[in-house]
Amino acid sequence: ALANLPNFNGRVGLNGNSYRGWHVMAGLIDPHPAVKAAVPSASVSEGFIGDDFFHHGAFALAQSLRFFTAHMDFYPFEAFDDNPIANEYQGLDIYDFYLNAGSIEDLRPLFPASSPMTDTVLKNDTFSDYWASREVAPHLRQKPRVPVLHVNNWFDVEDQYGTLLFYQEMKAHDDSDLIRIVSGPWNHGGWRFGTGDHHGPFHYGTNTASYFREEILMPFLRHHLKDGPDPALPTATMFDCGLNKWRTYDQWPPAAAVRLPLYLGQDGTIRFAPPEEAEAFNGYIADPANPVPFIPRPNKDGWNDDYKLIDQSFTQSRDDVLVYSTGPLKEDITLCGPALARLFASTEGTDTDWVVKLIDVYPDDPDENEPHPTPGFHRLVLSDIFRAKFRDSYADPKPTEPGVVEQYDIPLLEQNYTFRKGHELVIHVQSSWFPLFDRNPNTFTHIPSASADDFRAVENKIYTSNTFPSHVELTVLPQG
Repeated sequence: ALANLPNFNGRVGLNGNSYRGWHVMAGLIDPHPAVKAAVPSASVSEGFIGDDFFHHGAFALAQSLRFFTAHMDFYPFEAFDDNPIANEYQGLDIYDFYLNAGSIEDLRPLFPASSPMTDTVLKNDTFSDYWASREVAPHLRQKPRVPVLHVNNWFDVEDQYGTLLFYQEMKAHDDSDLIRIVSGPWNHGGWRFGTGDHHGPFHYGTNTASYFREEILMPFLRHHLKDGPDPALPTATMFDCGLNKWRTYDQWPPAAAVRLPLYLGQDGTIRFAPPEEAEAFNGYIADPANPVPFIPRPNKDGWNDDYKLIDQSFTQSRDDVLVYSTGPLKEDITLCGPALARLFASTEGTDTDWVVKLIDVYPDDPDENEPHPTPGFHRLVLSDIFRAKFRDSYADPKPTEPGVVEQYDIPLLEQNYTFRKGHELVIHVQSSWFPLFDRNPNTFTHIPSASADDFRAVENKIYTSNTFPSHVELTVLPQG
């Protein structure tokens, strides 16, 4: 085929975003000799552990159900009438729509007549062979043969996990300096369109998307595909959304990075030293009949893929959201790598969910050098969800023992972000995030087909003692 393309110079470049990014990664397992450069963006991993359909066992309800039924299984045209799922929710508040529906199986009359993709995913609600067979990462544990520019989007709520995972897998075996990564302030492949000078309420003072396309992407491709000059790209080019500036590193995370644990205090503080209390915890009632919304209600837009840009203060007054704060920071804190929430927690149920959010609260009276003059804004920086029954294994879930304290390690992805002096760093902990993710009935069961009797309110506790020091561990750059 290549020999019959007009004007072909013998070199092929692979480029794709999202599922097409997965195609690029699959093409790099045993690349054709003609492949000389690759640019995977927002690459899907396998779809269960950290992107698209599930996050650590919790089903991405609002995104996935709509995507499966309307775009993969497809509706016949005659099925659109009076079908909220097929017809973009018809102005309904989808919080109410999904809450009133009951379990996911109760929605089956609204699915297409033939729904093999929907059926398969709902059946495989553990890390089964179905998901394992789609893993690319294990096949990347070899010396890379093609220069690769991984493109990550800081505001991508679909496929950050795969991009960051694939970069780390390839870089670990890269003794020829072929692997690069760029992370910009975009949503799912947003670098492809427009200038990238702003996103939602945040203005960057520079055209980030144009800069990436013109100064990084095209020079990379011209060099490897058409003998253009070597752009000598650094290993990592990262946009710091807290300071509105590009940063470059010769490795990611940077060699100078250190770990910074933020300990949760029973009094609602965040401490930089381990707690001294012998016994301490914060409790709340996790009620699946009143789950915490992921965006303000009414939500008539369906799945909002820019929810990370919404002020997060709308949930912090709820009784089922624990809020911890540093108070105004005395110096900058610059994230530069992965973050991990380590919760010591108990539930009165036989299953539950844990949601952790890392938030930057802007001062009410921003100074003249504030990059984003949004007084009092609660900006979501990192977040994720973890289903308790998968604490030991994604393939072999086990019920929780009511009232027993267990350790939950919740990856919060990665960031290069500066919390500025005078801002507050705030952590939210909750047990629902609806309908971004499905409701956990707090009962160990096959959740898509849970019965009404399975859904029950339980008390959940986050422990903050010297024996059980719940904390969020950040990767940061030393100051000074």
